[in-house]
Amino acid sequence: MNPTAPRTIRLKPVRLDVGNFKPEQQIPGHITPVGRLTVEQGHVLGVRAGPIRLYLQAVHEEPVTPGGSSHTVDLGALGLYFAFTKRKSPAFPTTKHNDIRGYQRISGAWQPAEVNAADVAAGTVQLNIDTNADAVRVYYVPLEGEVRLDVSAPAGSGRSLVQLVNWTMRELAEAAPTGYEMLRVPKDAFLIEDYALQLTVNTKNQMAALDEPQAKHELRMEAETGRVEYTPGGLAIARARINYMLGLGVS
Repeated sequence: MNPTAPRTIRLKPVRLDVGNFKPEQQIPGHITPVGRLTVEQGHVLGVRAGPIRLYLQAVHEEPVTPGGSSHTVDLGALGLYFAFTKRKSPAFPTTKHNDIRGYQRISGAWQPAEVNAADVAAGTVQLNIDTNADAVRVYYVPLEGEVRLDVSAPAGSGRSLVQLVNWTMRELAEAAPTGYEMLRVPKDAFLIEDYALQLTVNTKNQMAALDEPQAKHELRMEAETGRVEYTPGGLAIARARINYMLGLGVS
């Protein structure tokens, strides 16, 4: 038996969701993380190959001149386009559509704004608003760009990032709500302390923060977690093995 081998105390299945990921600041037009799940000290995380449910929304905000009762947000003019998924939603006008929602700012507070109409081809969203509103937001399912599930390693591990899988935003839109049939993580990944599972995007859309309550993000994937003890030198060996398996050992 290897005296430096780690010893797992207990491993149990868990279901990861959006709440497990710490929101990160996205830079539109660049490859940047929107969420990161860092493995705590003394713990391990095993990501299992298999189905994953992933549904993300972008957000656009713009000012409006008070006094009007409607406002059209022209995302298409900005080169941004949205999708309607297969999720069932009420007919317009509504504040309850799953894929596209409007909000208005009145006296500094954000309130729902009724979406009167939405044109996917033109990229326009018409909102019914209060005459005192001075800004609006639209949450929508973007069509441009890609989403990746990455593993990031601690400093000193050679390459700092390896991609587990990537999808286009269009693939995410087409998968909803049947993500378990269409989206899959192709291989296992076993992470120890200070490694992180990272949700990365590359899109010119401004993605809504993962903890933004108005956004209807959804993530669901199966994993295993547990506590681990290391004998002297065991942690360094475990890191070296993981770097090798993930291809992180070479700069």
